[in-house]
Amino acid sequence: MKMAGRRWAASLVALMVPGLAPLAAEPLSPLRPAEAAMFTGVGVVNGKGPLGDAACSGTLIAPDLVLTAAHCVANGDGPRWFMPGGLGPRARAAVQARKITVHPEYNERTDLARFAVDLALMQLGAPLPAQVATPLPVLERAGADATQFAVIGFVLKGPLAPVGRFDCDLQSGSVATQMTLGCPVYAGNSGAPALVRTPSGWRVAAVLVAQLGRGPGSTALTAPLNGWLRDQLARRR
Repeated sequence: MKMAGRRWAASLVALMVPGLAPLAAEPLSPLRPAEAAMFTGVGVVNGKGPLGDAACSGTLIAPDLVLTAAHCVANGDGPRWFMPGGLGPRARAAVQARKITVHPEYNERTDLARFAVDLALMQLGAPLPAQVATPLPVLERAGADATQFAVIGFVLKGPLAPVGRFDCDLQSGSVATQMTLGCPVYAGNSGAPALVRTPSGWRVAAVLVAQLGRGPGSTALTAPLNGWLRDQLARRR
């Protein structure tokens, strides 16, 4: 996997970090039907809609708005689509984005700091009805002390079925900063949500943007939901 994602289909970059200790982590597993039904707002981001494979992942955070990684959509080399849930008849609900907004600092950075702003929003051409996909709200500023997260996404060129884990421990950082999670992630997981469970239900806490290390001992690097994103959402209200 190539670093920095000039080709959006590369999905998830692999950063080799010297001295990174192996972790006893298991791969992301296919979700059970009941679990998948809870997260229909997590879907596939690609360039061909229902005719294409999963290239990245994304999260429906409003009926017509998808949160994903900037390196999945920033190159402007064609249309982008979102398929909620990616399962069965939901794949026919693929909606093309009519507007893509990338964090303004993403293309200005060329070093590893760009991963901290690797965020983008896809404005869909039409809202998805609630019976097709349920949006997942973003985490408010409260809850910054969370230490365990769920990771749900799709695999590059794999079956259009969600995979995930619900026990990804915080390795470093916090939901207020860039954080790493102790779950291995793979190409296609870029743009997927790191979710935290709150008394009000699951909330999106960050976006997966890179892999640290390789294999079962790898960890997931995330981009935090920063002020730019919250400002974008506030403008919609």
